[in-house]
Amino acid sequence: MKQSAFLFLCLALAGALWAQSKLFKEVGAGISTQVKPILQDNSLVGYLAFTRLEEANTDSFNYRVTIMDENLHDIGKVDFRQAILRTPEGGYQLYVYSAKGLDAETNFELRDGYDNPLKVLAFDNDPATGDPFIAGCIINPRREKQFFTANDYSYSPYLGLFTLELGNPHKEMHANCSYWSNQNFPGIGEDGMFTDKEFYVRYAIAFRDYKGNTLFAGTALVGKGYVGAATYKFTDGVFVRQEESGTVALDNNIPCDVSKSFGSSGILPELDKKDYHSVVDPDSKSNYVIIDDEVNIYIYNANTRKVVRTIPHKAGHIKINVFPAKEGHIMVAEFNGKEKYTRYSIEAL
Repeated sequence: MKQSAFLFLCLALAGALWAQSKLFKEVGAGISTQVKPILQDNSLVGYLAFTRLEEANTDSFNYRVTIMDENLHDIGKVDFRQAILRTPEGGYQLYVYSAKGLDAETNFELRDGYDNPLKVLAFDNDPATGDPFIAGCIINPRREKQFFTANDYSYSPYLGLFTLELGNPHKEMHANCSYWSNQNFPGIGEDGMFTDKEFYVRYAIAFRDYKGNTLFAGTALVGKGYVGAATYKFTDGVFVRQEESGTVALDNNIPCDVSKSFGSSGILPELDKKDYHSVVDPDSKSNYVIIDDEVNIYIYNANTRKVVRTIPHKAGHIKINVFPAKEGHIMVAEFNGKEKYTRYSIEAL
């Protein structure tokens, strides 16, 4: 009887582990699959797998969307053709909708009290309160749309950071704007340089912790030499903390892959190889950040301010990527170039 119960438990556990893994066969050289999470009320409820199939013509591809639940079980599939889209850059506008319908009741451009435009890095829910928020950078209007090169970052592209709490039916909207342009914060110059570390930050994402702070993550940009003739490189992953009081400070910087040196005219979006993804673990009330770098993937615990895992992108014939998954978990994608398959697995942090 005990042996039967033990065998049943092993089979159940094996089934549960198998349910957390999904394999996609790549039948052609130009075919690839990407998986994106489906969120409802800030909780993961499933995944969409986008598989780019064969090229239909010079302007479009055939695609397949596979809909899966949070354990990677198939729910359905849809095939379609999509033209290649080219979208212009622009500002940000906020639309407020009524719960009664989809008609916009209010819409306004995102600007601070001084009419400076705002760049959005995050539009999410506060893990502590569940209320929505927007966070990002306050753009210097004199440098608007002109921060693509390393040289641009030495001419104050941003005036500071902001968090906009959108509130709820019982709580009003609240804006928290912090300006380093007036030299309010020790260790931060009026151009946004962290003077003690001698780097700028190319901001990528923002997220809220369980203490009411907003943390901004990005890549350190280090320059040597005179403006206009300096050489630069991307180095650390950087975390900047904005407190409820409006104080801004360097929370931490961690060693990551270092880029090759480049000149002042280097195009930053092309040269910064780091991608940032935030993950929340509600059980431990912890915030994690996945830093997907060129050579390695770093999983950072923002509570302990330590890297908890370092995963190389390549291991033999297998290329590995890591993405956010359901709360407290990550998704590991393994592409085997020799055997031509991609396996997606869900792992606990």
